[in-house]
Amino acid sequence: MPRIDTFIGRSNNQNLTVNFGSHTDTMTRSIARRAFIEFKCSNEQAINVDKKCKPNVTLSDASLALSGILFLDMYNDKSLFYLNPNAKNKLDESALERAFDFKLPVKMAIDTFEYDNY
Repeated sequence: MPRIDTFIGRSNNQNLTVNFGSHTDTMTRSIARRAFIEFKCSNEQAINVDKKCKPNVTLSDASLALSGILFLDMYNDKSLFYLNPNAKNKLDESALERAFDFKLPVKMAIDTFEYDNY
């Protein structure tokens, strides 16, 4: 079953809601790219990054278990959805369209990292 993590911008966290010079888009894409592509071969224990992780789970295991990351800006309905090209349970745009009743939200940007996965 696909796993999607969601992050929602709030009024006291203007880092995600103010997008000067596309800074927010660049930051969120960098976070997702690191989770999907940089960590896919990492043998580092995930508990070193997040104490809630179970022992013996590597960053690679965690990366492969993550199908996508969704960033929502609750003030302007903009959303950035990043899909993991290396996920065990991949999502594609047609699966997202089905999830949203065959019509993606107008302000949803989708990035598949199609050209980043090397």
